[in-house]
Amino acid sequence: MHGKTLHTEIDIIVKRMETEINDIEAQHQTALDKRENAINHTIRQITQTIQDLKNLLETRDVSLVSGYKSRIRKFRKLPPNLKVFPTNFNPVKINNEQLLKQFGSLSSTPEVAEEGRQGMRWDESSSQARPLLDVPRLITNVKTTEFDFGLYDVSCLSDEKIWTSGFSSCMML
Repeated sequence: MHGKTLHTEIDIIVKRMETEINDIEAQHQTALDKRENAINHTIRQITQTIQDLKNLLETRDVSLVSGYKSRIRKFRKLPPNLKVFPTNFNPVKINNEQLLKQFGSLSSTPEVAEEGRQGMRWDESSSQARPLLDVPRLITNVKTTEFDFGLYDVSCLSDEKIWTSGFSSCMML
């Protein structure tokens, strides 16, 4: 379940980054389209001015020729240059040790279980071996008077064998 949760979180991060990339690309495209429209407008003005100059060459009207003002300076000033750089992703090198620390860790208390298996607890092994009882039943009483300050730990191996320990750090079977 933890692995699935981690995969889901990674998928969310990847989708968010893809959305950010799409937004950046849309901004770049808008800027490029704006620049293209400005250049196309300037080209249309230059084309119109050239046509007006051709008409001026063919005319015999002196007032039109004398009233002509050059627009060369206006056309020399192009829209500002636009530099668009591709979006770069800078991945962080995956460090397996750090990833394992972020993912979580396993812990196990070494216990002796049936058939000499280690690391199994009563709730893990017994729930798989047989169903839990709806009503508990008393199997036996365990004499714990050997422990001066009380019983602290009980670990069941089977219905017949249990490990016990108390304050004295002495274990009894």
